[in-house]
Order: sequence, then structure tokens, then C-alpha cells
Amino acid sequence: MPRMASRLRPPVRRSGARVRDEVGPAAAAVSTGVLLVTVAGSLPDYPVSSFELGLPTWLIAIGLLAGLAMVTTAWVVSTLRPSVSVGLTVATVGLFVPAWAGWTTLPGVAQALVLAVAPIAIAGVSHVGLRWSEAGRSPVTLGAIYVLAAGAAVVHAVGYDPLTDPGCASTCAAVRPFAAALLSSRMAYALATALTSAAAIVAVISLVRDGARDRFGVVVWAALLAVVVLAVPWIAHVVTWTDVPSLVAVVLPDVVAGLLIGIAPLVAVAATRRVRLEVRELVEHLTSAGTAASGGGSPIPGVAFAIPDEDRWVDSSGTELGSADVPARAVVVSDPAGPALRLDVAQGADAGAVLATLTPATMLALQNARLAAVSLARLGDVRASQRRIVDASDAERQRIERDLHDGAQQRLVSASFQLSLARNRMNDGSEALTRAEASLREALARLRDLGHGIFPATITAEGLAAALEDLAGMSRVPTTLDVQALGLDRDVAVAAYAVVATALASVRPDAGPSSADIAAAVRDGSLELRVRLAGTAGPVQDDLVDVADRVGAVGGRLLIEPFDDGVVLTAEMPCV
Repeated sequence: MPRMASRLRPPVRRSGARVRDEVGPAAAAVSTGVLLVTVAGSLPDYPVSSFELGLPTWLIAIGLLAGLAMVTTAWVVSTLRPSVSVGLTVATVGLFVPAWAGWTTLPGVAQALVLAVAPIAIAGVSHVGLRWSEAGRSPVTLGAIYVLAAGAAVVHAVGYDPLTDPGCASTCAAVRPFAAALLSSRMAYALATALTSAAAIVAVISLVRDGARDRFGVVVWAALLAVVVLAVPWIAHVVTWTDVPSLVAVVLPDVVAGLLIGIAPLVAVAATRRVRLEVRELVEHLTSAGTAASGGGSPIPGVAFAIPDEDRWVDSSGTELGSADVPARAVVVSDPAGPALRLDVAQGADAGAVLATLTPATMLALQNARLAAVSLARLGDVRASQRRIVDASDAERQRIERDLHDGAQQRLVSASFQLSLARNRMNDGSEALTRAEASLREALARLRDLGHGIFPATITAEGLAAALEDLAGMSRVPTTLDVQALGLDRDVAVAAYAVVATALASVRPDAGPSSADIAAAVRDGSLELRVRLAGTAGPVQDDLVDVADRVGAVGGRLLIEPFDDGVVLTAEMPCV
């Protein structure tokens, strides 16, 4: 599963940070100047060969649009990513300065020199793709690309004679190169092409590695395509040296590369801002409501938190996530103890943009959300443990009830029957025998009560209201009922019954006049049960331990509040 990992480290402002802050705007200013000079030189009243050679108007318009996009992007990223702004400036120089070679007002040597600047466009484009993130390729790789591109430019400048090139589309000025005695124009162009191709190969390998890791998305792939577009015409011209290419074929690759490298960062910046808003909304939901809510099409469809020292992930509500919930793409953020949180990344979204939005303030909020999620998960573990204990206790109680019913109760019934027969046969009306028979019947009645258990079958068959009516009918104190609870889970109904039964059983006959008011209703998906015992001290704390465990096992809570002449028991439990 593709991942992006990030370590939580505070930002460190180094001594050269101020210098870098100034580099970006300076580079953007240079890009603007190059574009303005190019546009000024292309005005109709200026003798420029672009118009004289008949470049289509649509191509000129697209070329100016590409330049405008590159300059705009250079300014947009000048403070965020100064290095990228420098790369855009280099690419702008490599793509637009060679167009000056068509200016008839320039000397022939100047025309040849500006034409030799073209190879550095590959270095500038590679610079943008590789340095879009601080985690891009190492400076050594980027330096090698610049050295190869600069070498191609130098070879082109000292050995290429435009007039001897059959395809001199940009300029056909007569220039005697400095190394004309050593290199022919074709050899110089072939060597420059070899160096340019080597720079393109290094760039492509590095960009493919970054792109395969899905680090920086659209910018990497746009730079990769732009490098290929720029390199292919060099190779094609060496192979077809004697053919004369059209001016459109010469200019169009530069225009396409300019559009790619100019628009792609703007798209990435827009995506980053969208992700930043999405992360901010996600954090607000996590901190206010406790749950993550992402709309359809969101670049971050979900967030998960790691349980410390356990191989478990939970969502913001503390619910454990299974293997089926593992996303195909995610950004995993780690702390010194290991993975801390995971931001799911939607297909087509830029994972690098997600990583770029994790500011210290955002990370602090996400860490707080993680603490809340882990606490909820731990609470869920405790409730699950309580439920297991309660279920085991109920199972054991049912086993005892069956044993009493099938064993002791049957024997007592038989003994009572035999005693009754014996008394009738003996016609003995002695008081002792009568007392023995009465005691046996009382023991049998008590055993039946014990066998029935604290939870009658009425709860399952007829519901909580019917079970509480039966319980109130057997109560030793006047009891009023107001029960409006339907559709309860059995465990919730049993817990509510246990609260009422324990409360009524705690009333002592010698405590004086007393009464019990029982009210139960369902509100907002929760059962609210209130038992008011008047004229009695109510149950002691030990009597409520088992009841509190039952209420807690179903995710509820039990409160005890004394008042002047009694006590109030309040239980709140989710219906399911």
C-alpha cells in the first residue's frame, strides 16, 4: 500500500532562511523581465523574424499564455517554495530567450549565443519537478542535470553555425563559431544533443522514482512529460539533419513544455489549498463533534489513529478498524513511539499536498483528537470487559436456576406431597406436623422465587413495561409507574429492570411510610430511567455495584442523588 511517512519535528529556521526568502521574489522578477522583453520584441512595429517567418497567431498566443502561466506560478510559489521559483526562472530563460535569436537587430554572435541557451530549459523544468517538495531528489542529482545542460549550451555556443544548419528555422545569421576549426556544426549539435539527452535521462529517472512513490503528484508528472517533449526535438533533428523542419515543429515543443510546467504547479497549489481547507474542517469536526465528517469527493475521506503499543487502528469515535478498512493510499504520521495517525488519501488526490498541510497547529489538533479516540477505545474495551463479566454472571445464574428447578425444587415438591399424604393417612392434625408442612411450602415458595431469577421471561416476551408492572405489583411499598419505552435492546431492558428491582428490594418495612415513583422514557435514542424512593434511605452502595456494572456494560451511567426524605436513582442508557 503506497504510504507517505512524516516525522513530527518542530520547524527549524536556519541562518540562510532569510536569504532564501529573498531568492524567490528575485527569481520571479527575472522571469517577469524575460517575458516582458520577449513580448516587447514581438510587437508588430518591432522587426522580429517571428512575424516575418509567418508564425501562426494561435501559436504566438499559446506561447504568451505559457509564459504568463510560468511567471504567475513563479510569483505564487516565490515565498512558499523559493527553489521552485528559481527553477521556473531557469525554464523561462531556456524557453523564451532563444526566441530572441530571430531579432534582426541583434548582431549575429548575439543571435547564436541566445540560441545556445535552449538546453538549460531541461534543467529548469527538472528543477521544478524535483524540488517541488523539500523531500525531493538530492542536490547532487540536480547539480548533475545542470552541469550536463550547461555543457550542452557551451558546446552549442562555441561550435554551432546556424547558417550551415539545413534546418535553421530560428535564425540563419552567418556566425563563425569559436571552435569551428575543431568541430563542424553537425558535430557540435550532435554533442550538444548527447549532453542534453544525458541531462534528460538523469531527470527522467529521478522524476520517475518520485512519481512512482506518488510523492508530489501532478507537478512531477508534468515535469517528466515536459522533459521528454523538450528532448525529443533535439534527437529528431540530429537524425534528420538534412530535412528542413517547419517553424511550428520547432516552436511547438517549447510551448507545450511551458504550458505543462507553468500550469501544473498552479493546479497543485489549488489542490493544496483545498486539502488545507479539508484538513481544517476535519480538525474542527474532530475537536468539536468528536467525529470526522468528510463530504463526497473529499481528498481526505477518513482519518485513523494508532493505539499506542498495540497493532490496532481506531476511528475518531474509538471504533476499531479492521483490515477491510485499510485504504489503498494514505499519509502515515509517526512519532518517536511509532505510527501515530493515518490520513486516508482519495484516488487522484495529491498525497504530497496532504503532507504539506500538516502544520504544527494542525498536528497538535490531530494529536489531541488521537488522545480522545484512544480514550474512547480504552473505554470501549472496559465496557466490553464489563459485558463479558455480566454475560458470564447471567449464564452462571441461569445454570443455577436450572439446577434448582430440576433438582432441589423437584425434591421439595415431592417431599411436600409425601408429607401431605402422610398427614391425611394418619389423620394426625398435630400442630408440629402442620408447622412442618407450612415450613416446607414456604421453603418451596422461596426456592421458586430464587429459581425464577431476577430477570423474568416477561422482559423478552412482553417488554420492559410489562415486567415493571409485575414487579410493582409485588412491591412492599406503594409504587407508581410511567413507562414509555419501546424497541429496547434486551440487555438495556435487563439493566433497567435490575435498577428498579434493586431499588424496590432495598426498601425496609420498618423504615416508616414510604413510596416509589418509577418513570422511563426514550429520548434521542437513549433510555432515561428515574426511580424516586421517598421515606427511605434507599439502597446502600454495595447493593448497586452489580447494577452499575450492568448499566456501564451497555454504555450507560447510573447516578444516585439524595434529597430530603429519600433518594433518586437515575440511569441513562443507549437504546441499542
